[in-house]
Amino acid sequence: MSKLTSLTIAESREKLRAKEITATELTEAYISAIDAANDRLNAYIKVTPDLARVMAKKSDERIAAGQAGDLEGIPSASRTSLRPLASTPRPAATSSTASSRATNRPSPRTFGTTAPSCSAS
Repeated sequence: MSKLTSLTIAESREKLRAKEITATELTEAYISAIDAANDRLNAYIKVTPDLARVMAKKSDERIAAGQAGDLEGIPSASRTSLRPLASTPRPAATSSTASSRATNRPSPRTFGTTAPSCSAS
């Protein structure tokens, strides 16, 4: 495991602000960790490394320009919801997460970096 993937969010944020690391380096560390373990763990159903790299580069540009929000450049994973087939009856109150728990399927996730609109300003 990379030392970068062992950092807390606060530590990562401080290192990004101090320009000790870049968002691109941090993102690459997480992409490598996911590549190394996802086949075994099946933690992500969709990994978007190319998008993550583009977003990390843009984060690096905003950090350099002094326009970074609090979570700028911090890689993140997002839970996604899989819609059931239209022909599959399902109670309105049942969520995808509850359905996943009931069937012992992992909740689906995707990987990318924090988007500019998601950054706290």
